[in-house]
Amino acid sequence: VDAANTFTYTLVAGAGSTDNSAFTISGANLQINASPDFETKSSYSIRLRTADQGGLSFEKTFTINVNNL
Repeated sequence: VDAANTFTYTLVAGAGSTDNSAFTISGANLQINASPDFETKSSYSIRLRTADQGGLSFEKTFTINVNNL
């Protein structure tokens, strides 16, 4: 692992990107745009891409579950 690597993160279209519009990325932080409500939506599906300074990238779909408090 190269400790000097830097990474950028973006929400990207593709399989699993259904709820990308509910989120934003600020630096390396994923932020939800509005407070989640379990009764309205119990999970979100997003697709993220990470890329290093050399242009190599990787994409993955994530499911974010909302807890019922």
